[in-house]
Amino acid sequence: MQQSIKTFQELGYQRRETNIFKEDGKTLVIGLDHGTSLGVLPGLEDLGEISRDYLDAGVDALLFGPRTSLSVAPSLSKYTDSSYWLRLNRTNVFDSKKTEKWTMSMIAEVEDAIRANADAVVIWYIRDVNGGQTLGDCEEQVAQIAAKCRDFGLPLVVEPVTLGNNAESELINTARIAYELGADILKINYPGSSETLKKILSSVDIPVLLAGGSQASDNKDFLNLMSNAMQMGVSGLVIGRNIWQAEDPLAVIRDLQKVIHG
Repeated sequence: MQQSIKTFQELGYQRRETNIFKEDGKTLVIGLDHGTSLGVLPGLEDLGEISRDYLDAGVDALLFGPRTSLSVAPSLSKYTDSSYWLRLNRTNVFDSKKTEKWTMSMIAEVEDAIRANADAVVIWYIRDVNGGQTLGDCEEQVAQIAAKCRDFGLPLVVEPVTLGNNAESELINTARIAYELGADILKINYPGSSETLKKILSSVDIPVLLAGGSQASDNKDFLNLMSNAMQMGVSGLVIGRNIWQAEDPLAVIRDLQKVIHG
């Protein structure tokens, strides 16, 4: 007999985790939450139509901001094989206009994700390693959200960002701190080298997803980079602009599905 689940939280987490990671333990997530930090970007004007196209193509998950969730997600309820992720906070770190102070703002709550039957929530963790600017209670905020997610059996995806110094050691440290603050899954940018990626992967015992980053100038190089990362042990990819700003988004999805699921 299989070992029984002891709590409803464990049951909820297991059900959501099974929906996130497919039978091979991998996942392809399309990030559609860029409006929370960058506003309107080319390719994201009609989220409803492209979301349905992507789900028809068999992607594993979609990541939304809170308001677009309310307008788009109800029409996607028939796609029960794909998971739904919700972004909980925003940051001005990526704003084009320079600011005197980095900020982190909650734009949705863990309870909102539970009410909406989300499979995971995603938050930023910003670490200014030079100490020039502080994010106030950023680390406390991440830890508090992690504790609340545990109460509800909701997987927490933490997206660590290192400011001021992108040395290998600082990228590894920032990822590890995000893990210690309570991340169930890490979503990281490619850290610049395969060796650094290996060190990050070996420093945590949770799934690590690789973000696609800005739109690549060469699709073949992009796919090779993603393929190499999968071979090194990342558990999946979270791709945004390299899909919905591509000339043929569905072709890129098919290529990524081969990279991830074989």
